[in-house]
Amino acid sequence: MVNLKFQINSKRFWPLKFGHWFLFVFCILFLGISSVFSQNQRTVDSLEYRLAGVRTDSVKIQILNDLVWEYQYHNTEKGISYGKQALELAQKLDDSVAIAASHERMGVIYWAKGDYSVALEHYFIGLEMTEKQGNDNAIAPTLNNIGLIFMDMGDLDKSLEYLEKSLKMEEEVGNEQGYASSLSNIGLVYSEKKEYEKALDYFLKTLRIYEDVDDDFGRSICYNNIGDIHKYQGNYSLAFDYYSRSLEIDEGNGDKLGMAINYNSLGDVLLAKGSNNMSITYHQKSLQLYEEIGDINGLEEVYESLSGAYEKMKDFEKALMHYKLRAALKDTLLNKENSKQINEMATKYETEKKEQKITLLNKDNALQAEQLNKQKIINWSVGAGLALVLLFALVLFNRFRLIRKQKSIIEHEKQRSEELLLNILPVETAAELKETGQATPKQYEKATVLFTDFKNFTKLAENMTPVELVSELDYCFKEFDKIITKYNIEKIKTIGDAYMCAGGLPRTNKTNPVDIVMAGLEIQQFMEHWKEEKTREGKPFWEVRLGIHTGPVIAGIVGVKKFAYDIWGDTVNTASRMESSGEPGKVNISGDTYGWVKDFFECIHRGKVQAKNKGKVDMYFVERIKLELSQNGNGMLPNEKFEEMKLNTAT
Repeated sequence: MVNLKFQINSKRFWPLKFGHWFLFVFCILFLGISSVFSQNQRTVDSLEYRLAGVRTDSVKIQILNDLVWEYQYHNTEKGISYGKQALELAQKLDDSVAIAASHERMGVIYWAKGDYSVALEHYFIGLEMTEKQGNDNAIAPTLNNIGLIFMDMGDLDKSLEYLEKSLKMEEEVGNEQGYASSLSNIGLVYSEKKEYEKALDYFLKTLRIYEDVDDDFGRSICYNNIGDIHKYQGNYSLAFDYYSRSLEIDEGNGDKLGMAINYNSLGDVLLAKGSNNMSITYHQKSLQLYEEIGDINGLEEVYESLSGAYEKMKDFEKALMHYKLRAALKDTLLNKENSKQINEMATKYETEKKEQKITLLNKDNALQAEQLNKQKIINWSVGAGLALVLLFALVLFNRFRLIRKQKSIIEHEKQRSEELLLNILPVETAAELKETGQATPKQYEKATVLFTDFKNFTKLAENMTPVELVSELDYCFKEFDKIITKYNIEKIKTIGDAYMCAGGLPRTNKTNPVDIVMAGLEIQQFMEHWKEEKTREGKPFWEVRLGIHTGPVIAGIVGVKKFAYDIWGDTVNTASRMESSGEPGKVNISGDTYGWVKDFFECIHRGKVQAKNKGKVDMYFVERIKLELSQNGNGMLPNEKFEEMKLNTAT
């Protein structure tokens, strides 16, 4: 049930400044905190409405258990009440399956409450019943959750024992998703034990499964877990890379919780690397998302991160503010004992008030009248004071709403500007430009450059309208963009019908020759399908020449107006010659690139081919991935060998 990315959703508070603390306290004491806990209210209201009208006991049990699940997020006591009703009704029906399910939900709610011993008691009862029923599909998840509770209790050896049982059971029943979940959770335990290499091994095994079943959510979790391991080991560049991959998937799926987690993780990594301003930017993005989804646990973490970031920047006022915000969420909103004390104080106040009235009645008339007059004066004074306080609070609240609205507009425009900037420049270059006002060109010793160009483009374009021409180019280049994004390749620019991209920058790695060749083969495959489609329709089509070369380059931005990220050097010129010396439908690579990729691809040596201004150069046509290295015939590179290259990536 639980992976690293699983968090209990609570409700949100907006961030406050020091000037808002009076209003914050006032809202809690006088206006109540019910608005804070409204995230799941619509679902809860719907379930409770259905519960009131249902007549079938089996359906009623199911709805009650669904309510238990919803109330784990913000009202465990009410969830426990519903859970007890479901369990009693299931026992009354003598339905062993429903009884086991109800015990499982009771385990969930007590787990959320932090009462681990009671949670385990319910889980073990449910486990015994499912084992008697022979319900293997229910046994494995229960074992998995018991293992996770032991992990929360700090008993890591016991946690491993149950998670490994769950893993074995999932393997026996052939539940690939459950098997992957148990693998990942075992990795979490080893991470808690600080056995990072073992944890990484389990996360990589999990990743391969999620890649095989094409599970984006699972891949995102794995990338995030692997990023954590690299962060713990101090490999911040690798951690940043994996968090970014996870974030990209979550953004594509609209997973706000995953995005919030990854933004916060990226902020922590940037803070560790000394990029304080960028760190705060990422933490603020995380904060905004946690507010939208109403996750108090997440808000606490971000406030803690922001407090540390501002402290590192020696902005102690903001550091203290975020520390107090975290404390307010943890203590004021979540501490039920405080609510109990407030109720006791109210009861005591009412009792004392009644006792005062009895005492007054027993006094003589004159003294009683005097006391009553004094009491009236006090009451009027308190009433007038309270009215002034309410009026003052109302003015402050309206002012706060106006400022918050203006801030929201500014933040929205700022986000749009940042998105536009990141669409033009790589993240690292954009960050440097914002922090220092300039971006220093960087030398990369090993980068791989790819050029494409359409054959007979000018001739075919003469028979097309401008709108048709631009539409076809846009369609092709968008597909190219999708392909290179899969392989972490940086798009440099398009010039007319030419397309240029590069691997190994701005984040260096050792796999860029293989990444680029894989992208080149996929581009050629796309163009073949496009050609077949155009041929069937009787429409003109282009064929693409594609050239690749590996070597040193310089990358950066030039100018101050309409600046763009670009690369320079002889490697760029040579890659361009590989394209012009190639043939349509072929991936033409230089001898230097061949030296890096020969173990992965079958290539045909063309000999030394004359290249403009380069003389004769060794060239090769890439035919396909080596068959003995492919997996299940799906054209993927061997996991072990390629993952080894990734893990040895230069940082």
